[in-house]
Amino acid sequence: MGLLQPLEKPLEDINKQLPKLPKSFKDFLVQIVPWLTLLAAVLALWTAWGVWQWARIASWVSSWASAVGVGGVSRWSVMIYLSLGALIVAVIIYALAFSPLRTYAKKGWDLLFLGIAVNFVYGIFVAFSLYGGFGSFLGQLIGTAIALYLLFQVRDYYTGKEKVAASAKFGANTQAPSSQKSDDTK
Repeated sequence: MGLLQPLEKPLEDINKQLPKLPKSFKDFLVQIVPWLTLLAAVLALWTAWGVWQWARIASWVSSWASAVGVGGVSRWSVMIYLSLGALIVAVIIYALAFSPLRTYAKKGWDLLFLGIAVNFVYGIFVAFSLYGGFGSFLGQLIGTAIALYLLFQVRDYYTGKEKVAASAKFGANTQAPSSQKSDDTK
């Protein structure tokens, strides 16, 4: 993904200086990342619907208030349109990342990285909209930092440098087979 390539190396270097997660947790995380990405797509779509509904109702109330002589202000601003656009783009990117993430393809990791970046841009738009502010931007900044930390912790699984342990895979038998027969088989 050439768009974020200039950011990937510096963020990877920063991540190398941060504490490492245990291998067993990274194995688990890699297994659930596709599903978390799908959840993120659903939540982003739900958020877009909520923003659309909120702004539509606010615009209707504003129009009604103006009609009766109480100067209303429409909530449909440029930032609302940009926010909705960013959310829809994030939904599409997260949905496209699901399948490649399940096969540990670098393309899936790249799409998830792009999705996190688009979601951060959405946070900037929200911060400058009528319903955002510094607090929402700070929350978005912290969330993005955590997401990038976790994403870069599992990057080696998607570049082929590291493999998921067989015992960490969903449905894998984690107990050694028993060589003794139980007393029930007499």
